[in-house]
Amino acid sequence: PLINQVEQTIKKQQGSRWNRELFEKHLMGYTLRDPRYRYIEWRDTRNPNSEPIYQELYDHLSDPHETVNIARSQPKEVVRLSGELQHLLEN
Repeated sequence: PLINQVEQTIKKQQGSRWNRELFEKHLMGYTLRDPRYRYIEWRDTRNPNSEPIYQELYDHLSDPHETVNIARSQPKEVVRLSGELQHLLEN
């Protein structure tokens, strides 16, 4: 269900650039949680060092059920948490 939801969201954003093979065989989600936020990156496993295909950020203080992705409105938090996640993945 989660993958289907992400696929639909990305499909809406990507339009004709939708790549079914990528989402069925090569998509991996990575997540990091701190006391306030949950950050999720979706990456192409064939090129793990590339930019994330899609990013999600949820504020558990105002949205404990993760219903509103605030990644676009909180770019500083996205950069911070993406850096922390990258550090964890490298070690």
